[in-house]
Amino acid sequence: MFVIPVWLCVPKYVQIMTIVSATDFRKNMSEYIQQTRDRRQPITITTQKQEAMVMLPLKQWESFQETLYLMSSPANKSRLDTAISDIRAGRFSTHNLDI
Repeated sequence: MFVIPVWLCVPKYVQIMTIVSATDFRKNMSEYIQQTRDRRQPITITTQKQEAMVMLPLKQWESFQETLYLMSSPANKSRLDTAISDIRAGRFSTHNLDI
């Protein structure tokens, strides 16, 4: 088993990803599944002749898919980028909701 840092496209964020062979994964599958659940970190499963695969928690996968969808529209991406910049610069206001 190898653990290497994998730089993701999120600024100032490093994801540590476990990399295992398919053979090792098969031998220790329940351990790797539990590790993925507990650490909320993906695991890369490699094979000798085929493309590697990644296992990650379903909620994390759904989050990635939602982000891709929201960023797929240039207009929506621009609005989200502006909103994020405004928040980081302190340009926002808070409101109390009386429910």
